[in-house]
Amino acid sequence: MSGAELVVQDLVAGYDAAPPVLSGVSLEVTAGEVLAVLGRNGAGKTTLLRCIAGLLKPRSGRVIVNGVDVAGWPAHRVAKHSMALVPEGRRVIPGMTVIDNLKLGAYLLPRSNEINRALDDVFAVFPALVAWSRRRAGTLSGGQQQLLSIGRALMTSPSVLLLDEPLTGLDPLFQTEVIAALQNIKSGDRSILLVEQNARRSLNVADRGLVLAEGAIVLTGSASALRDDPRVQDGYLGTSRIPSPRPDAA
Repeated sequence: MSGAELVVQDLVAGYDAAPPVLSGVSLEVTAGEVLAVLGRNGAGKTTLLRCIAGLLKPRSGRVIVNGVDVAGWPAHRVAKHSMALVPEGRRVIPGMTVIDNLKLGAYLLPRSNEINRALDDVFAVFPALVAWSRRRAGTLSGGQQQLLSIGRALMTSPSVLLLDEPLTGLDPLFQTEVIAALQNIKSGDRSILLVEQNARRSLNVADRGLVLAEGAIVLTGSASALRDDPRVQDGYLGTSRIPSPRPDAA
């Protein structure tokens, strides 16, 4: 696939001396595309994100971001190469205001005018953050904190955005808001790798998807093809049916 912003080739990774968690995983995400990574708990989804983001050094394989192999780089160096990770669990700084949490995400920007421009860009994606800007992050609901976490990751305008279970623990209303935000973000040139157990929601926003099982990719295809595949519905995700999205669905 030409023009890919993120390319993972034959990635093998694990922890300490244990058997590998990932066994030869390969994928590509182009600019302006959302790739959903699905699978049960323990399939290797978070390990995949950790390797890409530089939080875990792979045993072998390549992680190419914007044409440069960053496999094995430390996380701070990967982040400087236009990569951002939104980890599971939101992890905002509860005692700091929303605006200060956002500014933390701009640590790579040296000038105040760049930070202000980044804030304007994030507020355009998440208008609600303007109203919450002086509130302490710890007073926000779980869904509000998730929007803040994604906004903070966008402060450096990364070309590759990694999201780890962004819908976990959210009520349906905020799940819809997060998905709407992702649809807004994907309208640009950013590559998004979305790890999520909510198959219906993730496949409704993704362009393509893959299924991980025991550290290997067992299915790939367009989002619509995976949504209608009985192996996805019944075998890997434990669902009886993933309904096709209505035109007005999130």
